This record gives sequence, C-alpha cells and structure tokens, in this order.
Amino acid sequence: LRDQRRWLSHSYLQLIVADAPALAAQKLFHDHWRDMLEQPTIVSWPATVRYSAEYWKLFESQLLDLVRFMRTDLATRYAFQAQWIDNFFRNLRFALLDPGISSLIGLFRGKPAIIVSAGPSLEKNVHLLAEAKGKAVIIAAGSAINPVRKHGIEPDLLVSFDPTENNYRHFEDLDTPYLPLIYIPTIFPRILEEYRGPRFTAAMDMFPFTSWLFAQLGEDKGLLKTGPS
Repeated sequence: LRDQRRWLSHSYLQLIVADAPALAAQKLFHDHWRDMLEQPTIVSWPATVRYSAEYWKLFESQLLDLVRFMRTDLATRYAFQAQWIDNFFRNLRFALLDPGISSLIGLFRGKPAIIVSAGPSLEKNVHLLAEAKGKAVIIAAGSAINPVRKHGIEPDLLVSFDPTENNYRHFEDLDTPYLPLIYIPTIFPRILEEYRGPRFTAAMDMFPFTSWLFAQLGEDKGLLKTGPS
C-alpha cells in the first residue's frame, strides 16, 4: 500500500531477519562489533517487547554476551602480548623439534572425551573418572593435573596454554614421564624446560604468528582455537 523503499534503503537501517535470536545477535555483532566495545546502548521497540518478549530477552542476552567475550579477548591480548612474544622465542627450540597435534588425528577415533578442569565440580565428581579410564579419553587442563593424580587417576593427555609464571606451579615437581603434554609455544618457558614426558605442540588462532612460522618451515603442526578466558 505504501512505498517503503526510501527508509528501507536508508544507510542507518539494517534489517535482519532470523528465526533464532542467537543468529540475529551474531549478525548484528559481526557487522558492528567495533561500535559495541564501549557499553552499547540498546533501545527496544516497545511493541516488540510486548508481543515477542522471550525473543527479545534472548536476543539482548546473546548480544551482550558477544560484547563481553570480545572485551575479554581484547583485554587478554593487551595483557599478554609482550609475554606471548618473549615466551614464543624462548620456546622456539622445543616447538620446532616437537611433533604437532596433527600427528594425533584419528588416534582416538570412536572414543568420547572428557575435559577435566579444576574447581568445585572436580572434587565432587572426580571419583567418576576412575570408571571412565580406558573407555574415554581423559584430557586434563594444567590446573587439574595435581587434583586428578591425587585421586590416583592418570589422564591420557595434559593440555596447558597459560603464558604466566603462575601456570608453572601446576607443573613444579610433576613426575609424569609417560603423560603427553599438548602446549602452544607461548606457554611459560620453564614448563617445557623441565617437562620430561612426551610433548606435542600446536599453533593458536589468537597468536597467528605461530601458524605463519610453521607454514614457512613447511610444517602443519595443527591449529587450536581458543575461547574467552
């Protein structure tokens, strides 16, 4: 009945059509994340809140989560950027010689995996890991290795990324000559210098220089994606 081309083509308007609130939030964030690093102002259309309250609530929650994740990511990069570089060059002698996680592909095919991290839930459920040993691949984060071993459980893989010196205390006096360690070259250097078990390295999406260097050497060590921390 009315020609809406004028306002539908306006540069200030973006029309997003999505059944799922998460998809709408991701699309909006993808296109405008730079404008949302400060506290974004979200103005809701009153009628929308009335007739589609649940959709709007989920959309707003998803959008703010994405903003928080991006802020955390940027803060992490800012806090660790110098230490990442320093650690990387100190660990280069290990990373160049150690095999990559790409050599593990297919090794555990068909087995479920349990990722074990430290915290109250570990103390509550650690006894269940004994039943899973041999039936599932048990992957322990560095911070969980000592609590798990205290209960007599040896994980199948140990994974550690943290570049700070605080991470070293989880490995201090750790005697695990048969436990494979998966690490990225920006890990705190003393961990690699003292670790006596087998080691596997990987590139990390947050530190793309690692992938670039491995590519220059003609090696595909494998890439691990990181999340907010």
